[in-house]
Amino acid sequence: MSPPLVHQRQLSISTGFDSPSPKSATKSSQSVLDLPDDPEIRLEAQVKFIIHFFINNYGKIPENDFEAERAKYSHHPKLTQVFDVLALKYAATNKTKEELVKWVLRKAIRATKKNIKAGQKVDQKELSNSICKRYFKEGSSPSHSEEAEDFDEPSDTLLPFKKNSKNKTMNSSFISEIFSSEEFRNDYSSFMDHFDEMADSEISEKIPKFVNHVMKCVKKDNIQDISKYKRMPWLKLWAGNAKSIAEELNQGNLGLKSFKKRKSE
Repeated sequence: MSPPLVHQRQLSISTGFDSPSPKSATKSSQSVLDLPDDPEIRLEAQVKFIIHFFINNYGKIPENDFEAERAKYSHHPKLTQVFDVLALKYAATNKTKEELVKWVLRKAIRATKKNIKAGQKVDQKELSNSICKRYFKEGSSPSHSEEAEDFDEPSDTLLPFKKNSKNKTMNSSFISEIFSSEEFRNDYSSFMDHFDEMADSEISEKIPKFVNHVMKCVKKDNIQDISKYKRMPWLKLWAGNAKSIAEELNQGNLGLKSFKKRKSE
């Protein structure tokens, strides 16, 4: 029998932890973690292992493989608790179709803003208005409506999910309108060329802060508080579902009649 996790100097597990990001970590990959002698650093390394395992494998591997991974921490009650809390948290936060479409379009518009800025300092309001003029027909601007006196800038009503926007929630009308823009379709095609890189970067950027949160919960013996964290790193499963949605949007094949709380498959 293998020695308990906390006493084992080297540990082979399927999380690809030797990679700087979870990009290449899959169930089939094997890596060796050199556990340091310092207890706190060793614990943090093990927490990172667990988080990377979830990001890369949750929802994608058979239940018996999932249970086998959990069993590796059976001699460390706190790590077992961390594993269980993460399982419950991720199980409770599946992404709906609407959420995935919203995420994709936000990232696409953000990518265009970044390209327009090209490293220059640009006022955010001015940048948003440039996006509106780039994508929306002139008649869509509030300056051509009775609502003009209520808003100073077109971006207040045209860009989605803003307080005064006519598109507070995801809807087929907005998607049809923005994809009718040739400029948007060209920008979106460029965005899709770098989708995987963008998604991997989004996941990697969120991991360090989440690791710090988990470590604080473990040290304070408040492991259940892990579930209070709001900006969990995305699962590769969600990123894959988002890419499928993004491709359907690009091809004009996405069914848009209803976005009612339907979970992505």
